[in-house]
Amino acid sequence: MEQNNTYYFRRVSQEDLEGVYTLLSTGLDEVERKYFPCTIEEVQIILNSNKDYAYVITDDCPSNFLAYGHMRTFNGKYETPALGIMVSRYFRGLHLGKILCNYMLCDIYAMGYKDVMLKVNNQNRQALQLYLDLGFVMYNWDSDFICMKKKF
Repeated sequence: MEQNNTYYFRRVSQEDLEGVYTLLSTGLDEVERKYFPCTIEEVQIILNSNKDYAYVITDDCPSNFLAYGHMRTFNGKYETPALGIMVSRYFRGLHLGKILCNYMLCDIYAMGYKDVMLKVNNQNRQALQLYLDLGFVMYNWDSDFICMKKKF
């Protein structure tokens, strides 16, 4: 029997910090944590900013966080926002990264930004392909990361 899943998107609020902490601490393995160094302290800084935003995907249980993303301008210091996206290792293969990225790109476009950038671990081929499919182009790389940019 086919299962229908409903997902919900929202910006992170102060009430979400415990759930975000759980997602960031259990949703990534040790190697992935090295390449996605977002901490609960950084999420708190994002929430206290008026120009940076954090997002989550939940299922029917509002406290069950499946994926997390953030858009950072470092409180307006940079004109081009930087994206960070992670999907819990327990919920991969459901296209949540693509869904969350599209949701965030629409929000960023609606805020009036002209482009967006991100950095992806060059070993994360699935994420790299996702970003290429969404229209990002590579503009810089080193032995660990590929920098990508998308214009609206």
